[in-house]
Amino acid sequence: MSEKRFRFLVRCLRFDDMHDRAVRKQFDKLAPIRDIFKLMVDNFQKYYYPSEYVTIDEQLLAFRGKCPFRQYIPSKPAKYGIKPFALVDSRTVYTLNLETYLGVQPDRPYKISNASQDVVLRIVEHIFGTNRNITIYNRNIPIEHRRRAKILLGEKDTTAIETERSDGSRGRCYDCGRARDKTTRRWCCKC
Repeated sequence: MSEKRFRFLVRCLRFDDMHDRAVRKQFDKLAPIRDIFKLMVDNFQKYYYPSEYVTIDEQLLAFRGKCPFRQYIPSKPAKYGIKPFALVDSRTVYTLNLETYLGVQPDRPYKISNASQDVVLRIVEHIFGTNRNITIYNRNIPIEHRRRAKILLGEKDTTAIETERSDGSRGRCYDCGRARDKTTRRWCCKC
């Protein structure tokens, strides 16, 4: 297929009804692709049985177009983009669940909490009670949210562990939040 033909087909491609999109966009920022996105995620979960090890992480997909939930994160190589959270099978790198960060939604059915612990619990909801081990990449998740998410996951027969930084430290004590001793690499002596 030529590039000209491809561009023509992409320009004509629609995933939803244009006539009621304006009404739906008033209460859902993901309205133009909500149906196809949900169908895609449902098929991810329906046709694959994950191994016992799964991972939760966020990423920034480079995108500079016009989008109400485009993020600006200056520390990333691509500073602008769309930020999805993904649940991935650690052995095969198969995506099991996705959730796109949309910012604050209006007060309607799609308004959800964007707190880190709530995102983690929503993403892993379909594997609760399956005795799987979830690795949570914790660079941007506050310590109190990680602690609460691990407690809630433990109540649902699911274990959760955290990754460490490349220098072998988490930077802060998991129990009390104090800084880790850089010379001895031991946790603080207060807890």
